[in-house]
Amino acid sequence: MVFSWWSVLQGLGTAKCRSVPAQETPAEAAYKLDRAVLRAIHTCQPVLFEGKQHHLRGMSAQVLGGGVSSVIYLMGDATPRKPTEITFLELKK
Repeated sequence: MVFSWWSVLQGLGTAKCRSVPAQETPAEAAYKLDRAVLRAIHTCQPVLFEGKQHHLRGMSAQVLGGGVSSVIYLMGDATPRKPTEITFLELKK
């Protein structure tokens, strides 16, 4: 395998960039939360709501004022909830 000096220099530049942690934007945090909600729905992962264990039934999203608002529903409960109201349980491996 042949390495060029350019590839070595590019590797050094990316190593420096990776050592500096980037601040997470609110949009990125919301995206990660929505991904976690979808994962919990599709894998039947239990979540905590008001100290009790529940499963998620579904999730809907709508555009509000240039942003996206997500709503979740718990199994057996038709009340819309915000994703920030639940706590994800860590699955033991």
